[in-house]
Amino acid sequence: MSTHLPLELLHIIFLQAAESSTSSCCTLCAVSSWVRHLALPFLYRTVSIDQNRTKHLESFAQSITSGPLTCPPSPTFCPADTLRHLWAGFDSNSLESIVQQCKNITHLAICARSLVELIDIYPKRRGRVYTAMSDLHVVLIQNFTYRAGRLQPVGENPLFTRITHLRLEDTLVLAPLQLVADMPRLTHLAIPWPRNHNRIPGGASVSGTSIEVVVVILKRWDKSERQVIEDLIRKSREENRWIYAVGQQDSLEKEWDAEVRGGATIWERAAEYTRLLMDRA
Repeated sequence: MSTHLPLELLHIIFLQAAESSTSSCCTLCAVSSWVRHLALPFLYRTVSIDQNRTKHLESFAQSITSGPLTCPPSPTFCPADTLRHLWAGFDSNSLESIVQQCKNITHLAICARSLVELIDIYPKRRGRVYTAMSDLHVVLIQNFTYRAGRLQPVGENPLFTRITHLRLEDTLVLAPLQLVADMPRLTHLAIPWPRNHNRIPGGASVSGTSIEVVVVILKRWDKSERQVIEDLIRKSREENRWIYAVGQQDSLEKEWDAEVRGGATIWERAAEYTRLLMDRA
């Protein structure tokens, strides 16, 4: 009896493996030319580069700006058109060229300083980059060497008109809340609950905006302190049904990676967490 699987079944297996992780994509690309052809788009669809690999971001930017790949079997494969999700947890000049070339990005995780620089380059680029971009889900990553206090209201900005979902990682980057009014299409906002805080963070920033959902991220504090916060959320939801809560997970980067690969979003998890929270009232 033959032990070979049908090519159609192998095709399905390889596609699912390629979609699961970057390491799987790299392994598949080394199998054969036709398998590489299947895996290559997934390899460039989700890219995560942490702060210890600055040179990797520079190399990636070069591969993006160099145009279509010339090695077979994908002579016309263009990485810039494929990239959808980018995690860049540090400031780098390479980020500008990546965002400039990749107009189909939907999920962007960057530090506060990178956001400032992307805002600053808009007048020089006359908006030709950002006006073509897809709707953006943005995560502002904490940056210990930079405080977001320099962020100032910028008025109408094509980059900000693309942002529909915004998540702040830590209270150190709460300053960007002053920019919420400049994001006319922002509907979802996720904010960490600052310690020793006795009211919903960001509540004042929501008034008069397009925001429909505010998710409060609860850290793993002691049980008594968390109970006080949960009671405040229950009370707030009596008048403000747009307030939700969710527990903080161990790794934001892993959580982000799972979400962009089709896992439950923070908004979905918050809806379930809040439902259970209200049932315990």
